[in-house]
Amino acid sequence: MLPNFICPGTQKAATSTLYNILNQHPDIYLPKKKETHFFDREERFSQGIDWYQEQYYGDVADETVIGDMTPEYMYLSHIPQRIMDCLGPDIKFIFMLRNPVDRAFSHYQMSVRRGWEKYPLKKAIKLEEERVSRGPAEARNFSYIGRGYYALQVERFLALFPRENMKFVLFEDFIGNMPETVGDILRFLGVEPCPMDYRIKSNSAWEPKHPLFTKVKKTMQSLMPEPLKKYVPDHMKRKWLHLDKKKSNKKIDPALRLQLTDMYADDIKKLEGLTGKDLSNWLTAGSA
Repeated sequence: MLPNFICPGTQKAATSTLYNILNQHPDIYLPKKKETHFFDREERFSQGIDWYQEQYYGDVADETVIGDMTPEYMYLSHIPQRIMDCLGPDIKFIFMLRNPVDRAFSHYQMSVRRGWEKYPLKKAIKLEEERVSRGPAEARNFSYIGRGYYALQVERFLALFPRENMKFVLFEDFIGNMPETVGDILRFLGVEPCPMDYRIKSNSAWEPKHPLFTKVKKTMQSLMPEPLKKYVPDHMKRKWLHLDKKKSNKKIDPALRLQLTDMYADDIKKLEGLTGKDLSNWLTAGSA
């Protein structure tokens, strides 16, 4: 079996939370690891569609809805054609959309806490075009602004797939009323709503208490042999992973928020027409 729905993004818009919720439904199959990265990583895509099916969907039982939730797919221009070629025109799509300014800031915070980003946000934005041109890793880590042009990205899918096969979900609606929004998603996928645990919050914002310790921790994790990782008790892993965390209360600079909101304005207005969603609150410069 192969996927009959894909959640292609956007990144930092609660796709992990949605994955954890949908994974509870008995009629929905999702891979054990949320993101397959089949269509965006050449070393995987080159293995072919049979490898994709065996690797990620080999143990599908009697589930009727099968998904791939990889947020990288929405951003990259060549992905829609690959999906069409491999899965055909009847595939369904769930697009999770978040205010692009808030999304950019959340993405930046993630890069900082993972030890990838060393510059203040304003400088990182100035450097973005040059950095993302260096290669796939840089494009993933530093594409703070580029990922927010949703209309451009959605249009690439609409050029190949029917509008009725697309579900657009706003981050604010999802977080604000999870049971109702998830129920709507389930009906779109063609399964009946069922009791679920919505007390799930994935990838919440945090920042390093000690950036140098975070960098050392990341290096040690990458060097730790896989067998050793396997035998480290879970409670020790959790303590290690959270030792350097503190809740982030930072907000984007108001002047920069206004600048970025103006930058995205035309794309947001176009997105309203494509999705039928009222995005007027995205066009104000108030903080989230």
